[in-house]
Amino acid sequence: MKPLYTLIALSFVFIFAGQLATAAQFIPLGTLPGHDWSPAFGVSDYGTVVAVYSHLPFGVRAPKQAFRWTDATGMVGLGALPGDDRSWTGGNGQQPLSADGSRIVGVSMNGAGSQAVIYSKVDGIRSLGRDTYRSSGISGDGKVVIGYFDTSPQVDAWRWTEETGAVSLGFAFRNTWSRATDTNFDGSIVVGFAGRGDIFDDFYEIVKWTEATGIEGTGIFVERSISMAKVSNDGSIIASANYVSTFKSFEAFYQTEETGIVGLGWLPRQDGEVGVINSVVRDMTPDGRLIAGWSGLGGWDVRPFVWSEEAGMEDFEQVLRDSHGLSNPLADWKLMAIQGMSSNGQFFTGKGFNPAGDMEAWLVRLDAPWGSVAADLTNNGFVDFEDLTVLLANWNKQVTADAGNLVNPTTTPVNLPPLPCSACRPSPGVGHPTFQRPLCQARLERLHGAD
Repeated sequence: MKPLYTLIALSFVFIFAGQLATAAQFIPLGTLPGHDWSPAFGVSDYGTVVAVYSHLPFGVRAPKQAFRWTDATGMVGLGALPGDDRSWTGGNGQQPLSADGSRIVGVSMNGAGSQAVIYSKVDGIRSLGRDTYRSSGISGDGKVVIGYFDTSPQVDAWRWTEETGAVSLGFAFRNTWSRATDTNFDGSIVVGFAGRGDIFDDFYEIVKWTEATGIEGTGIFVERSISMAKVSNDGSIIASANYVSTFKSFEAFYQTEETGIVGLGWLPRQDGEVGVINSVVRDMTPDGRLIAGWSGLGGWDVRPFVWSEEAGMEDFEQVLRDSHGLSNPLADWKLMAIQGMSSNGQFFTGKGFNPAGDMEAWLVRLDAPWGSVAADLTNNGFVDFEDLTVLLANWNKQVTADAGNLVNPTTTPVNLPPLPCSACRPSPGVGHPTFQRPLCQARLERLHGAD
């Protein structure tokens, strides 16, 4: 009779999972009065905080301003340091906010120079050092910031913590400069680029830093116009883009020791598109399961994509319209690029042209992680009794705007029964690091003490 009980129980999961899920949402984040450009560059794992900056039309020297967007507040300016008149946060492919959205990194500047800063609701805006020049990312736990010094003609990557301040990571063999672009959840791994500053700088080498090894070359060389390299939580996967001479275009790729470089391809050419199609990486989930960015002719004529090993490269906007019921909210919009996504691939943010023709930041909240089954409430790759446990534990709980999907391992509010620790198993896909474990374990300890 056990199979019958199993069937009945799992039927309840399928039928009533919607009690705990919210419908997919497309949310325009707005622009400031008089401004016509507000790209977003990162979203928290709760899907409730987005890092944005906004500025006046092109050609107008304006006080760019970094913002923190939430449901409750909308866009709230993060300000600049005393004596500075501009600030911004994020950049192409950068992760400017911590996993919980409590800390955002950016740049404060005036006509004489710039310095990296960190924002939090508790401390406000703080400098990371007068000579830090640029920040380019923050770890998921919010304790490590990366960036690069620019004491021309020398540029070198740095890693910042409260205890050490900004410390140079140095250069890889034969290189004379370095720049950090991404770090993992606890900041123990940093990737970026390095070069020689001479004729050989038509190509940059992707480099990786750990405390044990220092900065080392990976042997992956990319064309100099590529500005981003991403790393998985365990450091086994690197994603970026490179020039493909055969097609005379750029192609997004990932690389592991086992596979070497694997090209992700391009979105199919649309009617009327003439020219070279490119694809570029802008973000990757910590387990390497999803890679996102843009594909198209370049400039304004690009479309957002999400890549997975199972489905290949998918047109993000088209999937939202066809599979998530968002055709009406997306009417007269043209999405351009995904700039950031949550660790589980359920929340996405980026930029696009709104119905007025202005570039505007947007947020997409799905009812389940991209490519997953709605009934897989624990997102462990299986529909099983753990899903039933979560369903019953959260039965009849109200879904709030701040909660998002109550049953997601990385978004369960503290006032709800915690997920079983096995719900923190990594999602199936490339890599399999346990990137969700720190969040889940910390939540269990906070609610019930260490187990």
